[in-house]
Amino acid sequence: MKNDAINQFALIAKEYCNFIENHKFKKNKSVYKLIDILIKLYSSALKLPKVKTGKNHHILDHVNQKMYTKITKKLFKEFTDFKFYWLIFNPLIEDKNIDDEVVKAGVYDDLADIYRDVKNGLIEYQENSLENITDAVWHWRFHFYTHWGDHLVSLLKPLNSIIEDDFVEND
Repeated sequence: MKNDAINQFALIAKEYCNFIENHKFKKNKSVYKLIDILIKLYSSALKLPKVKTGKNHHILDHVNQKMYTKITKKLFKEFTDFKFYWLIFNPLIEDKNIDDEVVKAGVYDDLADIYRDVKNGLIEYQENSLENITDAVWHWRFHFYTHWGDHLVSLLKPLNSIIEDDFVEND
């Protein structure tokens, strides 16, 4: 079942999860690296093959609430200068009041949600059986198109604003 696209995604997923778990965020240097990883993660997710689900086609829950809370608290504590940003929840809606679509989003929350969805699939993938790998790929794709892909794309704009500010201040 493993193919180049799956293996590539798994490598980048591992890189992202390790970065989130172990990195001490410092505003500018960390953001450059984080953007690089997020773009690779997004690009490789687009290449994941469609698969039929195995026994675990339900939502994987290897990352339990305790682990998720720990990661969320770590990220909340480390992102001191730029915790929140404004987001238009659905930019394609034309017939509604745009104010109804503007929401306050959290950088730490986006990163934690991406982490949970990616890590759940990674743990399943590392079980290394055909069924587990199939379930991991299904999980990654499903949640990419329904959840963490939105978090990632939304997060890139404020992260880009940070490096833009850094460029203006230091170039």
